[in-house]
Amino acid sequence: MKNTLTIFTLLFAAVMIQSCNTKASEEKTETSQTTEEKALSQSEKRALIKAKEAALEEKRTYDHEAMMMKTPFYTNDDGLIVYNKAEVAPSYIGGNEAMGKYLEKHLIYPKEAEKEGLEGTVYVDFLIGIDGKVSNVTAATATWENVDEQFNTEAIRVVSEMPQWKPGMQNGEAVHVAYSVPITFRIN
Repeated sequence: MKNTLTIFTLLFAAVMIQSCNTKASEEKTETSQTTEEKALSQSEKRALIKAKEAALEEKRTYDHEAMMMKTPFYTNDDGLIVYNKAEVAPSYIGGNEAMGKYLEKHLIYPKEAEKEGLEGTVYVDFLIGIDGKVSNVTAATATWENVDEQFNTEAIRVVSEMPQWKPGMQNGEAVHVAYSVPITFRIN
């Protein structure tokens, strides 16, 4: 019994020491990364942000595609059948280029965020109804730092005010389709 207690105590001590060493190592790495990031030039910081955003975009796309395979449609809180992917996807009238022009024209960079030098990407999720109208707009930030709630608010506003889309189609009929658009806020 005494040997078992001694072995248990030694094992517990070894685990605690390992845990402390790992935490100290993580803190040291975190500190050195912060110091390294502070030493980067503005263009290097932007390149780092772009790389991290690209990785997040890739993960989000992968997760979304996996979800579409698993659940092609669902019933939302309003009782509507919503497709994650329709045979014919909904489309902004005039195409993606026209949507880009719409966003460029109507998106207002939040003044406080601009003053603080904040940048970031917001993913806006919404439904395109059978009538082509945008509804159920929500936003999720997807950048590594300094994304302000002002970005979410502005992204929701501009998408909520979008003109009518061409609805998605399933089996020859218009259907409700979940859609997502990334909106990036960059100071020029």
